[in-house]
Amino acid sequence: MRVAVFGVRRRVRAVLTALAVGCAVLGTVAPGGARAQAETAGAEAAVPKPVVGVIDLQRVLREADAAQGVRKKREEYVTAYQADAAQVEQELRAADQELARLRATADQQDFAEKRSAFQKRVAESQRNVQMRRRNLERAFGQAMSAVQQGTIRVADQIAAEKGVNVILYRSQVFLFDNAMDLTDEILQRLDARMPTVDFPDPETMADSAAKEPLVPDSMTGD
Repeated sequence: MRVAVFGVRRRVRAVLTALAVGCAVLGTVAPGGARAQAETAGAEAAVPKPVVGVIDLQRVLREADAAQGVRKKREEYVTAYQADAAQVEQELRAADQELARLRATADQQDFAEKRSAFQKRVAESQRNVQMRRRNLERAFGQAMSAVQQGTIRVADQIAAEKGVNVILYRSQVFLFDNAMDLTDEILQRLDARMPTVDFPDPETMADSAAKEPLVPDSMTGD
């Protein structure tokens, strides 16, 4: 009987010990879990709710006074370059006809020299046309980039005034409330603040043929 009682007491002590260890473990884990939950809740509270605005960047770069001025300046250069190219082409055609006339009568060495000089002139003319085209596109890209940077500054200010923290391109949004469209206000403020931008002179630019590839203009849309 005494042995049985001793065995019961031993089992009871084992159970109590297990309960004590379990309580200790819970005591160390539970506060950590509570802290993790609190940190998660704090992080969620720190993330602002999205307030969305929409901009039609293609329209801005199409209708803004500064953008229209950039395109007009580009067309002026194109017109002038085309006139120069037409004059050079006429001169080269006349020189080619003169070579054809001299082919049968001129000294062979003299004719070969004249033909070589003509070919060099043709090649130089082609290089000049390509260089002008490259530099004109560079100038156009720089000017349109200035318009785009001005658009960003104006959009940022309007967003701050309205409490907008997300601005999406109109082409990226399938449906939206018209009240979210900031394009008209951006256009009005951009025209008032930046009616024109400088258009770099392509003639003073270093040739970019060996420095950068000619890429399609990316400043005409979003």
